[in-house]
Amino acid sequence: MYMKPLLIKENSATNSSFMLKRKEFQFFPVNFHYHDELELVLKVSSSGEMVVGNYVGRFHDGDLFLLGQGLPHYWKNDERFYSDTSEQAAISIVAHFDRHFAGKGFLDVPEMHAIHSLFERANRGIYFGKQITQKLSSLLENLLQAEGFDRFMGFVQLLQLLAVSDDYTLLSTVGFSDQEVAMKQSEPLRKVYEYVMTNFKTDISQTLAAEKVGMNVSAFSRFFHKSTKKTFTQFVNEVRLGYACRLLMEGEYNITQIAYECGYRNISNFNSQFKTLFKQTPSEYKNSLTGI
Repeated sequence: MYMKPLLIKENSATNSSFMLKRKEFQFFPVNFHYHDELELVLKVSSSGEMVVGNYVGRFHDGDLFLLGQGLPHYWKNDERFYSDTSEQAAISIVAHFDRHFAGKGFLDVPEMHAIHSLFERANRGIYFGKQITQKLSSLLENLLQAEGFDRFMGFVQLLQLLAVSDDYTLLSTVGFSDQEVAMKQSEPLRKVYEYVMTNFKTDISQTLAAEKVGMNVSAFSRFFHKSTKKTFTQFVNEVRLGYACRLLMEGEYNITQIAYECGYRNISNFNSQFKTLFKQTPSEYKNSLTGI
């Protein structure tokens, strides 16, 4: 089973730096795809299963997501939407925009730091909680009616409110999109990230990682956990398992081969780590993707 995502290009907005529109279908078209722009989507009236990167879960009425450029995803409605007699409608408000929609220097000014970080987090897919979503849903609805300068400034305001909110969850794991915001916030973390991403298929040494940033192991362990809110071992596992999900989606290797390709030397340990992170076995995860 090879599930290569399709590039879907939205129609360019007319006389606007971004596209914003209301979409209504009997059910969402189902295909594993990505966009070369960021996508902000409010599921006004809809429910079903979703895949975002290597995250598999469900979406419901009122859910709000921000997906980064190139992040593969799909939405599949519940069965009731497919009935010929169904009166259900899959409705969403969707914005597509380039990260530089306001100009090349837009994200470089100090006032845009929070939005810049928001766009980086979106590389893993963001689900926003009910509190911030309820606050912003009406703003998003109002922007559909706005034009010109008011529409532009309203959209920037909406992004800023999302950027400073802590009411969110990152969906895909580090390792799937090969990007992690925390690793870009300091030179020592960048060095550790490069070391892990280059060597995760082989034995990874925390001692060597510590040496690369000039620390002893205990100091490095405290520094890494304080900076990332996870242990070094947890981070390495997320990288390996994120890559494992990509290989499971592509379907070119069996599960044992994937375990070794991702740096695990024990298939039972691979299965255990996978289930701990994703709440299902590699086989169950692969089977959950058959609807794509």
